[in-house]
Amino acid sequence: MSEKELLANVAHELRTPLTRIGVALDLASEGDGEAARASLAEIAVDVNELEAIVDDILTAMRFEIAAGQAPTPSLPLHRAPTRAGEIATASASRFRDRHGQRALEVDIAADLPRIDVDPMLLRRVLDNLLENAHKYTPDPAAAIRLRTSQIGDLVRYEVADRGIGIAPDDLPRVFTAFFRGEKSRSRETGGVGLGLTLAKRIVEAHDGTIDVASEVGKGTTVAVMVPIVDEK
Repeated sequence: MSEKELLANVAHELRTPLTRIGVALDLASEGDGEAARASLAEIAVDVNELEAIVDDILTAMRFEIAAGQAPTPSLPLHRAPTRAGEIATASASRFRDRHGQRALEVDIAADLPRIDVDPMLLRRVLDNLLENAHKYTPDPAAAIRLRTSQIGDLVRYEVADRGIGIAPDDLPRVFTAFFRGEKSRSRETGGVGLGLTLAKRIVEAHDGTIDVASEVGKGTTVAVMVPIVDEK
């Protein structure tokens, strides 16, 4: 993707929520209290979408994931020994604040060890995975699951949904920058196609792995594995 194409995509994705915010503000200005409250709720959703787009772009710039650029060999991390469960709890809380109507099943194993990570960046990975699960699960009654456990000397974070799934041909490309799969689905859900690319880069910078399993019409499960702190 060229720089011109990237800028065009970003401009398009920003224009959509900005247009909706403008319409909502017009409705709110008409003086109907109920309509104003509904408009404010819509504006909050669109502001969250804008924030996510800008965050992805800024993080991509930090990691030099840009058109035609090779990734930097060493990412700037602010590591700190962190309780693995705290990151999952923080991400779950943010998700519920944004999507209060969506059921989120959280299963965090007791007494999880510490992991040596940049807690803000690893939480961004979980934020992204939860947001994707929400976007690609059209049935509002279908719950999303966030599970955290220990497997040997690794901590496993798993986000699973019962959404539309990913086509087999698309699975090998989901971590490619700016790839968003089927075109109509991309238009409906927004974003610039950087979320999973960033997630993979962040996880690998922590000496971890990220894997996706999916079946069309049945849902997607993403598993992130990161090493625990060696306390010897």
